[in-house]
Amino acid sequence: MNVPEQDQLSPEELSRLLRAAVEPVRPSAEGYQRIRAGVERRNRWRIPLLAAGGVAMAGLIGLAVLLLRPEPKSVVVEPPPGLNVTGQTAQGSSTGAGSTDPNGSSHGPSSPGSTPPVGGTSTPAVSGSPTGPTSPGVRTSDAGSQTRPPASGRPARDGDIDGDGMADEVSVSGPTVEVRMSRGETARYDFPAGSALGSPAGFDLDGDGYSELIVRTGPAGGLADYAVLRFVSPGVVAMVPDLPSARLAAGASSGQTAAGFRCSHDGVTVVAGVAVDGGQSYTVTTTTLRLAFDRWEAVGTPTSATMPAAEATPLFTADCG
Repeated sequence: MNVPEQDQLSPEELSRLLRAAVEPVRPSAEGYQRIRAGVERRNRWRIPLLAAGGVAMAGLIGLAVLLLRPEPKSVVVEPPPGLNVTGQTAQGSSTGAGSTDPNGSSHGPSSPGSTPPVGGTSTPAVSGSPTGPTSPGVRTSDAGSQTRPPASGRPARDGDIDGDGMADEVSVSGPTVEVRMSRGETARYDFPAGSALGSPAGFDLDGDGYSELIVRTGPAGGLADYAVLRFVSPGVVAMVPDLPSARLAAGASSGQTAAGFRCSHDGVTVVAGVAVDGGQSYTVTTTTLRLAFDRWEAVGTPTSATMPAAEATPLFTADCG
């Protein structure tokens, strides 16, 4: 394309125009400071903005996880039904929870109204049939309670046989123990003829709210046997058979043997001693028993220790309340 000659710039004119356009742009310290201040301002805001953005992003991620996570299924766990221990008529025992004479021989089963066996018997003053659990391995602190009125508190106060909160009247006549209960019934238990009974002591041996009767069945002095009677139903008391391995006895015999026991609301601690070194020491075996309504149960393993006679002799007594 042809340009008119009057519109063409000479080299001198073009150089002059370029110099005029470039001369206003000059570097200066003030301009540099303004640019640097702007950059620093942007840097100061950059870190807080980045941190705020990170927090917002984390919150969004957490919210998304909560919204997208499946809800757990509702599961209802039903507890298993409780063990229901029901009383059954005791088999293989005398009237009540069981009966043995002080020598450890047991009597066969009987029922109210039948001819009692020779030896210890329980004669109720009112009608009633003692019952108790017979299933092995099942123990409750108040087994057989369906035949007894509710206890007013646990443990029972000393001498409260029927569990009404008041001590009952207990008397001994020959071989017979009679209990006049404050609820109105009277219960009797007949030991073998010739038994030299001591004054009974009432103590709750298992903490079930009913006191047991601890009765000395042998003469005072020497090594005397003891028996435990317990309330099994209105007007009925029965003897708990001894364990052959841990009979209840207290005192010392001329044969260099001795025994004793201590009562608590958790059972009885029985000790048996054998003299050694001409009576200077005793080998003492200790057994813990607990009462399972109509029988004794040994707890743990018996322990033995040899101790001086002066230390062992105080153990050979009956201590129940």
